[in-house]
Amino acid sequence: MKKLISATILVFLVLSFAKNAFAYRIGDVDVNLLASAQEIYDDNILYSNINVKKDYSTNFAVGISGTAEGKTRMLTFKSDVKFQRYARFTKFDNVAEDLHASLSQDLSSRSGLNFTEDFTHAEEPHSFEDQFGGTQIRYDYYINNFGANFTHEFTKQFSILGKYYNQFYSPNREDLINSFLNDAAIEADYAITSKSILLATTEYLNRKFENSIDIGTTRYAGGLRQYFSPQFYVEGRIGQDFAESSDKQKHNSMYYQGTVSDDIDVKTNFSVAYLKQDNSTFYMQEIFKSQRVSVSLKRNLLKRLNIFLSGFYGTGDYTRSDITTKFIGGAVNFSYDILPNIQANIAYSYSKTNSNLSSWEYNKNLISLGLNGEF
Repeated sequence: MKKLISATILVFLVLSFAKNAFAYRIGDVDVNLLASAQEIYDDNILYSNINVKKDYSTNFAVGISGTAEGKTRMLTFKSDVKFQRYARFTKFDNVAEDLHASLSQDLSSRSGLNFTEDFTHAEEPHSFEDQFGGTQIRYDYYINNFGANFTHEFTKQFSILGKYYNQFYSPNREDLINSFLNDAAIEADYAITSKSILLATTEYLNRKFENSIDIGTTRYAGGLRQYFSPQFYVEGRIGQDFAESSDKQKHNSMYYQGTVSDDIDVKTNFSVAYLKQDNSTFYMQEIFKSQRVSVSLKRNLLKRLNIFLSGFYGTGDYTRSDITTKFIGGAVNFSYDILPNIQANIAYSYSKTNSNLSSWEYNKNLISLGLNGEF
């Protein structure tokens, strides 16, 4: 293991000093090579409260990122392959893949399109949001998210936003099935002043479970976005969710969404978000009543040293099975710029699920030490 880590550090240094040899263009696209290496200690690799397994793993990732920018369009993408090898429980060794891409196109001085594509193949959730509301037990899955937005400004005061989102989820697990989510929304924004913007939204979400039921949510909401400075704004929305499934589950309740975001100074960014909704999850064929709060703080402590803090708290109820779940998660990450294109990082995260279904409950601590490079 020590020899492997030493060899990895040497490779990073060689690649760094040879950066110009690797930076290149494909047509109008600037391309960079990506690499990372991490040592991770995980005290609950199965997300379980029974037969808890602890282990160390060595993780490598290689990939590419690219950017192409023109007068009216911009393309960005990032793709990588991750290799994870455990010290003791080698049967859980795995390979994961990610792809993220975004394309923005100005149609005119007042209209624009934006497309996003996110694909993941993995065995573990990528975020606290992914862990919330789920039956975690480790398993292999594929998930693909596609989004398209259209914006048009009729006047300096009035604009509309049309949104479409599609999600395909495919788990390799006998008690879960494929699901397909379609989400369409129209939002109208009216600027009362340059700092106060009224918001009105209508949205329909439908999740279809393969060879089973579908769950639809119709949402109507309105709100206000208030800017206190170009870097600091508060947004709040209130409305109604009407959720219904094809097997006659029904539930109506209030919808609330709130966001506070502030670039406190040139070194610090802070945000907090709240959401209460009736919707569906890809884990269960039921309406999920939930509310959640997420917090993040980014701070440049020194010229080369940065810290990122995040927290998440959520509660939810599945309306048919009466399963309740409560999730809490927190993470801290320190990164240090060894060289302009190489960062060292050390991170810790904690997550916990409480539920009236004991098999869903678990505690998890994870510590990682690694290097990230862009060449």
